Amino acid sequence: METTEILRTEHNNTGTIHLYKEGIFWRAYENSAMLFCENIKKYIIQKKFVKKINSEILYLGFPDSVLLMVISLAKEKNFEIATQEKFITIKGSFLIPDFQQKRSETPVNPDSNSYRYKNKVRCTERHTKLAEVPVEVDGDNLSRIYCGIKNFPVLLRTPLQCQQFIVELQNEINDSV
Repeated sequence: METTEILRTEHNNTGTIHLYKEGIFWRAYENSAMLFCENIKKYIIQKKFVKKINSEILYLGFPDSVLLMVISLAKEKNFEIATQEKFITIKGSFLIPDFQQKRSETPVNPDSNSYRYKNKVRCTERHTKLAEVPVEVDGDNLSRIYCGIKNFPVLLRTPLQCQQFIVELQNEINDSV
């Protein structure tokens, strides 16, 4: 489904979660994404700029392997589920989030964000090589490695680049032991 069609569907949506199959992932956009997080399962909502429509859109995604768990959670909450091959709707008595507030609170991903993790390491950029992660992240190699792993954009890299990154991690760990 085209982005413009999805946005048209989501424009006045306040009571239905629409999930779209895209490759091996299921995605929810805009209001559906916010309803999903509020009522089914917490996921990180991402915001990206789409040139084709000259606008930012919100979305979340999860792999097809998680779909049965998502459907099970929805059924436990007595939501109505209608499935098609590449489209699923979930209806019910949802807690309705403040869509405008959620939209304004969601930062644009991936390169302009700041990410904060449970150990308080602040990582401000995505890096393709561990050597690019600043040593000053938290003063120790473990935090630097953690930040490097968390911010490495696996889905945007080739298998070879991912393998090279793992080798760099192993070398960094071996050198610090």
